[in-house]
Amino acid sequence: MAAAFYSYPDESQTGGFVKGFKIAIRMPYLPAMEPCLDQPNPYDCLAERAGSVVKNEKHTRINLWKTTENTFFFKHYLYFGLSQLRTIGSMPKAKREYLALGFLKHLGIPCVEAVGWGACWNHAGGIQRCF
Repeated sequence: MAAAFYSYPDESQTGGFVKGFKIAIRMPYLPAMEPCLDQPNPYDCLAERAGSVVKNEKHTRINLWKTTENTFFFKHYLYFGLSQLRTIGSMPKAKREYLALGFLKHLGIPCVEAVGWGACWNHAGGIQRCF
């Protein structure tokens, strides 16, 4: 059986492959993310946003962000050297997780709420990092 993914109809997107990054944030969470999305480089702003570090390894960093209304876990995946070549033409891991959560929600399975995803590509089309 092929993997099934369901996109969220209430998302706002910025960037694109030509710009070197793409970000999709669901509308209910857009106000919490807008200060970064208005920056010249919104991906870097989101990735470097201050928060409590939950996990910090070579390829994965998870931060905890608290706002007045919500608490967010920000999972940031990093790809170095040859691992970027393996990702050419593939869907970013963060986007797969985001869409898989939509599928679980569609099935009625309780899970965390997906907020959004983002990715940065190198000039060859390999993924450098994603959240």
